[in-house]
Amino acid sequence: FYCDSISTRKKPLFEREQFRILWGQLRKGDHLLITAFDRVCRSLSEMARFTEALIEKGVLLHVLRFSGKELDLTSAQGELMVGILAVSARFEQRMLSERVKETVRYLKAQGLPYHNGAIYGQRRVFSAPDRYGRRRIVKRVDDEDEMALIRQIHTRHSHGETLTSILRDFKRRQEHTAEGNTWSYARVQRAYDWYVKRLAEASEREERA
Repeated sequence: FYCDSISTRKKPLFEREQFRILWGQLRKGDHLLITAFDRVCRSLSEMARFTEALIEKGVLLHVLRFSGKELDLTSAQGELMVGILAVSARFEQRMLSERVKETVRYLKAQGLPYHNGAIYGQRRVFSAPDRYGRRRIVKRVDDEDEMALIRQIHTRHSHGETLTSILRDFKRRQEHTAEGNTWSYARVQRAYDWYVKRLAEASEREERA
């Protein structure tokens, strides 16, 4: 089993570490099983290069999401089927991307978290690594130390101190975020904006009550 735990949009197939190891071990007559085409390639040109390379090596391909049966890449029927699967995978990937973007836009408009990154005043708690070294977020817990720093940013900036001066002071005092990272100007700016928005929303709720 070979698995590259990265986004396939960020690195071409033949530049991925685990795939290079796999490719170096494949020999004529070997059977290569893949989950689906969209897990291997994200463009039709890369898919064409991948299938042509398999034909040159004489490797037999099986796609698990397509019954797992052997695809004869050297036959006209097999070539047609690979083309159909490749186009379908590309279509599915594009549709998924559009749905994700729509969801992100909706969550942003509602002021809700739209990613797995840490949100302000909280830190992420992860599970133990799986066989591929990947961890998932189990929960988020409040971090009062970071909240205190965010309130400090708001108070000091509201009284006329620049964010650059506040950041310089944080670095001098060796302050860190809830997850142990050093503060950056962008983080200070976003934390200030987030806290201002949070105060405004709390004020609106009180007025409605």
